[in-house]
This record gives sequence, C-alpha cells and structure tokens, in this order.
Amino acid sequence: MHNNITITTTHHNELSQDISFTFTIPKKDFLYKDYISFTAAHPLVHITPWKTDTMAIPYYDPLFKGTKEIFKKDTTITVTVAADDFIPEPVQLYYTYYQRSEKKINQCIYALSFTQEESLRETSELLQTNIETNSCAQERDHVFIEVKNTISSPPIPIHATLFFTTLLFCLFLIFLSLRYKKRVRSSQVYEAIIIVLVTASVPLICKSLQLLIINFLEKIC
Repeated sequence: MHNNITITTTHHNELSQDISFTFTIPKKDFLYKDYISFTAAHPLVHITPWKTDTMAIPYYDPLFKGTKEIFKKDTTITVTVAADDFIPEPVQLYYTYYQRSEKKINQCIYALSFTQEESLRETSELLQTNIETNSCAQERDHVFIEVKNTISSPPIPIHATLFFTTLLFCLFLIFLSLRYKKRVRSSQVYEAIIIVLVTASVPLICKSLQLLIINFLEKIC
C-alpha cells in the first residue's frame, strides 16, 4: 500500500462492507478520474460503482492533448463490496489509479476480509500500539521533568553579572602579574605566581559559566 493512501473498512454484516480509500494529494499534483477502477478476484464478490467526497474538475492536459477530469484536493473514494455467500478466506481487491507525479498507472492489491474478527483484532492491535506509544511518551515526559527540575534548582542564586565579574577579576589579576613581572627577579617565582593565579581563577570561571548556562536553560525550558 502506498504511503499516500489510507484505507478504512466499515462492516455492515458478514456479507457487506464499505471500503474507503483516502488519497493525500500534494500541491501541483492530481488524480485522473478516468483511471480509477476496482475489481475483486472472486466470482461471489460484487463491487458497486465508486463514489467520492469531492467533485472532479475539468483540466486540459497537454500530455493527453485533451481535457481530463481530475481530483486536485485530498479525496476519499468509497466502494461497497458485497458477497453472495459467506467467504471465510481473504479476497483480493484490485484497485488502479493514475497520479500525475508518478507518471504511470498504479495497480494495487488490498486483502478483503468478510470476518469481522479480523478487523476487531487489527483494531485491538492498533489500540495496543497507541497505548504503548502513549506510555513511552509519558515516561519520556516524566524523565524530562525530573531532569528539568534538577537543572532548575541550583543551590546558589544565579546572576549573569557573576560570570562577568569573576572574569574581570581574573583578568585583573593577570594584568597585575604582567605589570610587576620586571620587579620579580626570579623567573621561577614569577611562574609560581602565574600558576597560583590561574589555579584560583579557572574554578571560579567554570562555576560562573555553569550557573549562567543553567540559568539560560531554565528560561528556555
């Protein structure tokens, strides 16, 4: 089944059902009305003429050098399938359509089932999938809330000025060390001073930057 087609089935009884084919048609694309058809591969199965929820419009097509009727919007095509007698096995339904962008006539197969248990089982599996998906989504949201609460609860008040104040203070210490470099005769003493200043400055800068990032994340979340 193609991705642009959604098929839904409505059972009236074990001998009759409506099948709807919903075509999602992109912009600047369309379906040709003349190439839509349905047939069943079983002598006891009959298909009524199809009907749509939208009207086809005339369109001059240079490809065919003539006027064609087309569907330019999303369209649902519905057929009623009836059987002369109960059929326990699946029946193949063939349907064809011509979508302009695909530039060919497509023939697809849909497996008809006249037992409502099959449809109920498919519905049950779909509901189970939705429940599992929702459960995973709730678990993911719960984890996200816990992480958000952890991030948004720093032990120290967050101010953007703290980072810049600490950075300026560190730069000032480095400036002093460079200015009085000539007064320090021993290079080893000078290097020791630089190491002490850098060692004291880096943790302050890192901590200030961390708090600034946490504050930013708290605002955007």
